[in-house]
Amino acid sequence: MDQSSVDRLLSLNPVGTVNECIDKLGALAESTGVEHFLCGFEGPADEGRVVEAMWRFAEEVAPALSTAAEHNPVPASRT
Repeated sequence: MDQSSVDRLLSLNPVGTVNECIDKLGALAESTGVEHFLCGFEGPADEGRVVEAMWRFAEEVAPALSTAAEHNPVPASRT
């Protein structure tokens, strides 16, 4: 895979630290009004590391997004 393809994939997916993922998904939710995300977890790492990333997302990223949504509800016109 060439570098431009890798860069494109990274720009489309929330890859990074917990805070980077929160920022990227939060910005996406704010700019589009999306209320639900469907996430997939994969990578060249072993299964244990992938499962660890899933738990980290569930424990640190998802709650931060839920809290942000509670403080910035979607306008009534979008419901």
